[in-house]
Amino acid sequence: MLHPPTSIDPAAFASVAQCKGKAVQATSVVKYWGGDPQPWRDGHDQPITDPAVIDEETVRKAEAETEDDAAGECAGSLRGRGVKIDFLLTLTFELDLWEWTTAEVRAALV
Repeated sequence: MLHPPTSIDPAAFASVAQCKGKAVQATSVVKYWGGDPQPWRDGHDQPITDPAVIDEETVRKAEAETEDDAAGECAGSLRGRGVKIDFLLTLTFELDLWEWTTAEVRAALV
């Protein structure tokens, strides 16, 4: 049986406590594969070709990057990097995210 790690204080997640538990399923998942000729992908990793969806997601991506840039060097430099397993497990235990996909967690915490 898994137990929460003791190396991270669960209080570190207080600011995202509103995400605890799963209230609704994500209705769509869009991924950006930088460097790919068709970088916009759906939840099944299939290329998105609808120009309206691509335009909307391009705007959302730019907004997220602008927010990161405004947050300073730390946020911008951490974009796209991984986390340690003790952090991931503590987050999952603390917010009861066992049934969430990675994309749902990222969308809820942004």
